[in-house]
Amino acid sequence: MKETAVDPFALLHEIAKQGFTDALEICCLIETLQRQNQGSVVTNISDRGAGSSGIVIRNGLIARLTLLVARCYAPIHRGKGDRHIRRAFDEVLKDTGVRARIEKQGTMVHLLEAETMWAALCHDPQREQVKHFRDKSMAHLAPPDPNVSRPSYAAFFDFARRTASLMEKLAHASGGTREWLDEHLNDFGVAAEIFWAPWS
Repeated sequence: MKETAVDPFALLHEIAKQGFTDALEICCLIETLQRQNQGSVVTNISDRGAGSSGIVIRNGLIARLTLLVARCYAPIHRGKGDRHIRRAFDEVLKDTGVRARIEKQGTMVHLLEAETMWAALCHDPQREQVKHFRDKSMAHLAPPDPNVSRPSYAAFFDFARRTASLMEKLAHASGGTREWLDEHLNDFGVAAEIFWAPWS
């Protein structure tokens, strides 16, 4: 089905707003995964006979995190209605009218920061590693390329956090939110502690 015409700035606003929602989820997922790996949570889950369910939950969290991060950098399918972050940077923000509106509303500094971050993240080797993991181990089953190493948890979480920060900057640039990710991190940490507490 062909995409109907849409106002470019409205499209940017929609992409950025969803991006910030995804950024919040990325941060929550990381907190939840990290709390699972602290203390004796994993051991206790296994010792109490729930090891297989624990593995399924962990794999589900990793899969969701990988999906949210990887889709930001996916190619644009022209005319198909894509609403991911690449479309904002590689298409919508090329519109001079969109940039003029961002300039007028006084959020150009956030846009310039977001564009700098986008360029750096697109050239980061971690991006290819995340994409490769998503392609070969999740979306499809295929032998991995021996030349592309699997990312460590620490490196993956770092790249995911930087992607979330990029989404935050884009949302501020478009006027989609005035919230900051940092305002929510403590809540995510507390929620993760409560979730895993029965297994601590």
